[in-house]
Amino acid sequence: MTTLSPEAQSVNNVSFTSKQIDILEAYLELGLKQGVAGITLQKMATILKLSLGTIHYHFGGKKNHGLLDSALIYVSQESFKYVSFSIEQKESTSSFNGMNTYINTLFDWAQIKQHHSLFWIYYFYLSTYDEKSRRFNQAYLDLVHQRIRAMIMMGQKKGLYPKFTIKQSLVDQLFAQLMGSLLLASHDPTKENFARQEKVAIEGCDKMIKALS
Repeated sequence: MTTLSPEAQSVNNVSFTSKQIDILEAYLELGLKQGVAGITLQKMATILKLSLGTIHYHFGGKKNHGLLDSALIYVSQESFKYVSFSIEQKESTSSFNGMNTYINTLFDWAQIKQHHSLFWIYYFYLSTYDEKSRRFNQAYLDLVHQRIRAMIMMGQKKGLYPKFTIKQSLVDQLFAQLMGSLLLASHDPTKENFARQEKVAIEGCDKMIKALS
């Protein structure tokens, strides 16, 4: 089971009301259809048949995170819960296969929750250019790195991988492979392309790990 860093824990501890979740889900669905960049609070208010003041009440002011940052926190929380539950169900069974299990689970989530996964990929690349977004996104990136490291350690304990010191450079390479495959899958979100990119991710990660044996 992955242990949360203090930064990731602070993100995971943010709670949302049912009304906020309704607004966030509508925001993410709209982002999937027309792109996040073109969404305004006024457009959200119109779609949800709410006043602009209501939207601002839930995602404005000094005490609340903005809509964009709140969406990242919400998506991060939901993906963490989905991935954690799935892996914990398989960890003690013969179906657990180290990094492959993580990749399978990640791609399952990306297909089932496309409006979540595509938003996260958008935010990930946004954080490349925006310092505020980069700092805010770092907690979740740290969590993904922790997850990758944990999958290798669990695989070593089960004899799936040889014993070796897990260097950060390997974690970085595996993360880059995962992000690249998810990005290519998102460009053509069909079942066939998702399966193809999932296979590429599994083969690429497996090759990197076996190179250390």
